[in-house]
Amino acid sequence: MILPCEVGVKTVLPAVKAIMARTIVQKHGLNERETANLLGLSQSAVSRYVARERGGNLISIENTAEILSLIDEMVLTILK
Repeated sequence: MILPCEVGVKTVLPAVKAIMARTIVQKHGLNERETANLLGLSQSAVSRYVARERGGNLISIENTAEILSLIDEMVLTILK
């Protein structure tokens, strides 16, 4: 039996990390190494998130305005 929290960790969390990484690199102009340090990830993970090779394969949340707004708030908090 798969618990709901396991589904979230394996699908939702990677999608959120991918959007956060892309937002920080593309919208806020930090490089992949700086982004990795902020998010507690490796530079290669950030590179794969930015290239869309990781994080969005199992669930797509990029077209949900409410979720994107919350992610933007999280990114701004991290950048402060």
